[in-house]
Amino acid sequence: MSNIYYEIGKAIENLLIKELAEHGIFCFRVSHSGHGYKPDIVCICNGKAFMLEVKYRSKETQIRFNKIRIQYLKKLQELTNTPVYIAIKLFKLDQFYFVKLDDVPHTIWGNYKIDLEDLKRIGIPFDRFILMVKS
Repeated sequence: MSNIYYEIGKAIENLLIKELAEHGIFCFRVSHSGHGYKPDIVCICNGKAFMLEVKYRSKETQIRFNKIRIQYLKKLQELTNTPVYIAIKLFKLDQFYFVKLDDVPHTIWGNYKIDLEDLKRIGIPFDRFILMVKS
C-alpha cells in the first residue's frame, strides 16, 4: 500500500515540472529524494542548473522544515555551487512561490519555518522566478 502523502507530493512535483517545462526549463525528479543530500527536482535552464525542494500544504499556512534536512541541502548547495530553492505551493495561493534556501527563516530553537507572511515577504512568485532563472 502506498503512502498517500508520498503520492500527493509526487503529483505536486510533477505539476511543477510540467509548469517549468512549459517555460523551456528542463527538470527531472530525483530518485529517493527527501533523503540525505538529495533535492526533489533538478532543473537546467540556459546552461545553468538549480535544485528544488518542493513543499505543499492543503490546510496549513505554515511549513516547518527538519533542521538536519536543511543542513544537508545547504551542504549540497555548497559542494556543487548550485543554488537550491524551496518551491512552495499553499492551497490558499494560486501559484508556486520560491524561496532561496539561505533565506529560509529559522526559529529561536534552531529549526526552520516559512509561514504565509514570510512567503509574501521573501517568496519569489512563479512568473518572476521564471524571468530570474532565464536571465
